[in-house]
Amino acid sequence: MIMSATPSDLSGEIPVADPFSIFLAAHAQAAGSCLAKKRFNGGEHAWLGGCGAEVAVSRLARQNIGIDPDLFKAIRRKDDRESMQYGELVALSGDFYESPEALFEERPSPLPWLWESNDLSDIRSLFAKELRWIDQRLARTDPEAAPYPDANIRLAWNAKSYVELALRNVDHFGWHNQLAYVRHHRAALELALQAKGPDDVRLRQALYTNAFADHFLTDGFAAGHIRVPRLEICEWADGLGLDARVAGALSKVLHDQDGHADLLSLHGEAEPHSSDQGVPHRHGLGLPVVNATDVRWETFCDGQLFLNRSERDPAVQQAVEAVADSVEELLLAWRHHQLPDGRYRATSRVPWPAPQEPTLIEKFSARMADEDLERLWGSVAWYGRISWLSGLKREHLSQLFNALPDLMAAFRRNVDRQSRSPDAALLDPRYVEGMRHVA
Repeated sequence: MIMSATPSDLSGEIPVADPFSIFLAAHAQAAGSCLAKKRFNGGEHAWLGGCGAEVAVSRLARQNIGIDPDLFKAIRRKDDRESMQYGELVALSGDFYESPEALFEERPSPLPWLWESNDLSDIRSLFAKELRWIDQRLARTDPEAAPYPDANIRLAWNAKSYVELALRNVDHFGWHNQLAYVRHHRAALELALQAKGPDDVRLRQALYTNAFADHFLTDGFAAGHIRVPRLEICEWADGLGLDARVAGALSKVLHDQDGHADLLSLHGEAEPHSSDQGVPHRHGLGLPVVNATDVRWETFCDGQLFLNRSERDPAVQQAVEAVADSVEELLLAWRHHQLPDGRYRATSRVPWPAPQEPTLIEKFSARMADEDLERLWGSVAWYGRISWLSGLKREHLSQLFNALPDLMAAFRRNVDRQSRSPDAALLDPRYVEGMRHVA
């Protein structure tokens, strides 16, 4: 999540700042408050990261491998001045920093923070509210909890995707996010092999690097990050002379809407939620997916993982188990100098679109009825009021939908080409095969 913690100067230049330092300074100022005790968490990524680490520690305990769970509660940066929880690292790392090294070494980040002021109490309050909502939903203690996401939390989730799109960063999107996971997980394992005791700086760096990896791993469980052809849209837009911001906005249209199986329910309109009778979140409207362990479920948009779900729901359970697989491999490399044999186990949990379900081409057809196109445009027209995404016009949607068959064909060619790389060899082969057929 990228927010505005440092205002622009009169020339419009964005001051350089270290994001974590600013967050932690805000925590210190709020010392004693419930928010300071709760600490900053980025919602779903943070919850998955924290729970996944706990599951990994429990698994190893059953193998008589003792790991102090406090290892994940206060992981110090290189300079020893600041520390973060593992879940916090998973939530923030991939969005604030371009590399695990920049994260660990506290290199300044020049990213502008998409918010109207530098009042960090706003963003802390938003995510504290989100975590309370998650707790209530999972515990079923508050059946009257407000439908999720409310306007403020939805804005926060949207801000995250604005930055991903504005930076033309393809690593957060389908297929590429798992290649990014492999790269960073491999680097984390190499660091863990060299580390000695729990205070070894190389272990701390390994944890930061693996959290960075797990951010991309967990991206792969949200609908808008599974099959949107982000790289291909950028290249296509360049060829047409379209502004990069228009390419970002068009990618965001697909990103936001692919959590719905059709256009009956649009992201940006009122989200369906349970009734007093406990009717689930209109199953049939999510994106149906499957993974290499043959588990099937429906996945929705960013910020909707806990929408009327329990911890036993496959959408939640598979993501937690994937992080646990990743952390367990890291800990085994550290404690027993044991590396995974072949593929990385977490990638067997990562979903791809289920066969026989509507493809992206069918969902966003060039022959879309005028009234459907008008409804879709009405739900996304506000993108144009955001400077990062300005310039989007209704005709751009039609251009994209006409080009989508060619873009998805290019996506499959790129997957096929990259599937022969050393990085792809560490992915579950069934995931690779599934992504080869995405349309």
